[in-house]
Amino acid sequence: MSEPRADTHPADWYPDPGGRYDLRYFNGTSWTADVSTSGQRYVDPVIGAPGGDGGPTGRNGRAIAALVLGIVGLLTAWMPFFFVVGAVASVLAVVFATVALRRMDAAGSGRGPAVAGLVTGGIGCVAAIGGFFFTVALSNAIDAYENPGPHEVAITNCVETGSSIWSAEGTITNLDDEPHDYVIDVRFARSGTDNAQRTARVEVESLEPGTSTTFEVQRSTAIDDISCSVADVHGPMPFGIDFD
Repeated sequence: MSEPRADTHPADWYPDPGGRYDLRYFNGTSWTADVSTSGQRYVDPVIGAPGGDGGPTGRNGRAIAALVLGIVGLLTAWMPFFFVVGAVASVLAVVFATVALRRMDAAGSGRGPAVAGLVTGGIGCVAAIGGFFFTVALSNAIDAYENPGPHEVAITNCVETGSSIWSAEGTITNLDDEPHDYVIDVRFARSGTDNAQRTARVEVESLEPGTSTTFEVQRSTAIDDISCSVADVHGPMPFGIDFD
């Protein structure tokens, strides 16, 4: 690839296209062995810039890395459980962007991506705080759903109340020392089998400790001989979302 013209790229320090040093001196016609890292000048034992294009590229690796990490952080920092990945990516984006801006060459190559990485990384750090609280809330909601607390539940009556209409009545008792919400799944199955013909769900809210309450559900089915049973008892749906 041809060398850049001196009037296009004047002699100056530019980001090392080879990536082995922070800066490399371009004398106006070609790259030189004069390099610099962290403010210290060196002479590159390998003359020229390996993999270079023969002129300043205007690229800044740290700035690009900051931008990519900032985008990753912004997309994941608010997510429950994934907020850790987002937080790490956002912090790294801020660090890379800050370093890139401090070591920016005179031409300012990479300033746009560095600033974008700094902004997205900063927003990602804030979003990660929300992601943490979202994770805590979701974890508590899932735990309440899967572990509704100690209880006793039983079907007390299972009768056909009309043409192909079956009614299941039951009771549930809160055995815990604090109030609980319960969601009871009732199964209408062919007698003597677990072959559910219909299912029904009933919610019991704020049942006080040591107290009982009754519930009733109805379903229509063409089967003449039906048995009713409790299929499952769990807590309220997380954030009201029905997974079934």
